[in-house]
Amino acid sequence: AFVQDEWTLARDWKLTGGLRYYRVSSSLDETTSSAHQAGERSRHGRFVKALGLTWTGLAHSTVRAGYSEGYVMPSLLEQFTDSRAGRGIVLHGNPELAPERSKNYELGLRYQNQGVVFDGTLFASRAKDYITFESCAIGGRCSGGDIYVNADSARSYGLELLTEYLVPGTSLTPYVSATWMRRQITVDDFSTYQTDVPRLAGRLGLRYE
Repeated sequence: AFVQDEWTLARDWKLTGGLRYYRVSSSLDETTSSAHQAGERSRHGRFVKALGLTWTGLAHSTVRAGYSEGYVMPSLLEQFTDSRAGRGIVLHGNPELAPERSKNYELGLRYQNQGVVFDGTLFASRAKDYITFESCAIGGRCSGGDIYVNADSARSYGLELLTEYLVPGTSLTPYVSATWMRRQITVDDFSTYQTDVPRLAGRLGLRYE
């Protein structure tokens, strides 16, 4: 279920609020794996909120600020499936995984005029029960390989930039985007930035519309 509304507070100011309810159930009916049992199931539900504020007082520009909550259910793969990834290591499912919850903040600026678009966003996120994986040797929850687990917390922050240009008289839009991001995961008393998240990522492309 989802509800959202928008209010005009004053000239050039708008406030948007939303509320969503998630209810997700999953179960393992049959399995050929000795590590899992038919009948394993999970059921979770939660309300999440979002709030956004925009200001359009600058020509061709929108300044925005937002707060949102995230709620990510573990997938069937993460809960019930033992898979072998490209590293050749068995990654075990974990039916005891809890949903990942997060609080997300962003501050951004978008400029759009005569086919030129520039968008920049500062973002930060704090997550609880962040879904990741660790070696079976650490917790003794499996035999060989890795297993999906809930980290105590994860803290992410970064900057996203996008520039694009609609070539006059055509339907072609070349664009370039870049993201700088850092993520720290904490499990028990151990914290690390070694999370397989690239510090810098980008994309260069041409879009036809």
